[in-house]
Amino acid sequence: MAAVGVGLLILVTLGTWQLHRRDVKEAYIARVEAGMAAEAVDLPAALERWRSGADVDFMQVRVAGRYQPGPQFRLFSQLQGVSGWQLVAVLASNGGPAVLVDRGFVPDELKDSEAADLPAGSLEFTGILRRHRAEQGLFTPDNDAAGNQWFWWDTGAMAIAAGLVPGDLPAFVIQRTPQAGDPDWPRAVATGAAAIPNNHLQYALTWYALAMVLAVMAFIFARTGLRPPDRHDNQRDE
Repeated sequence: MAAVGVGLLILVTLGTWQLHRRDVKEAYIARVEAGMAAEAVDLPAALERWRSGADVDFMQVRVAGRYQPGPQFRLFSQLQGVSGWQLVAVLASNGGPAVLVDRGFVPDELKDSEAADLPAGSLEFTGILRRHRAEQGLFTPDNDAAGNQWFWWDTGAMAIAAGLVPGDLPAFVIQRTPQAGDPDWPRAVATGAAAIPNNHLQYALTWYALAMVLAVMAFIFARTGLRPPDRHDNQRDE
């Protein structure tokens, strides 16, 4: 029965941890919704808030400038089950610093096509600020800056690869949002609370249900498997 007790403790702990994760995720979703609901600000105003230490993640921002010529960074991604790349370019903003812009997704077979080329000239668009922390997952491959294959965000290394001083590049990426008249590729992806999975309650209920099943099975075993031998059964055996 000691093993049963350990199993119950593990299952209940996992369920409770998932409830904690749900609370954290719901707070994050609320922050996303607040940022997306606020009116878009100009990039200089967003930079001022960022320098003051304010939370700018998911802030909507209006951007004006032109892309710097040169290769775009390719960040491995998937869209609706299709493997491809997020195209990340350096944009010289009007009257401001250079910033990284996530232009959108292209399938792998289009990464070298005209569809992926940078538009020339001045442009204006709306996007959201994203604070992508430089964290490599346990099973995530290493970034290959020389081969221009990136598997996790490292804006400092991207700045160096672009010939910039990392400290001159704001510690966020502007994720371009879908605009009227956009081409098919690269495809900007709408970001919002609806796109953030929050299945932690279901996971918690699953762990608790497994704990209940284990407890019931242990109870049945204790009532049937450990009872004294029936006297009539012994007589039949004789």
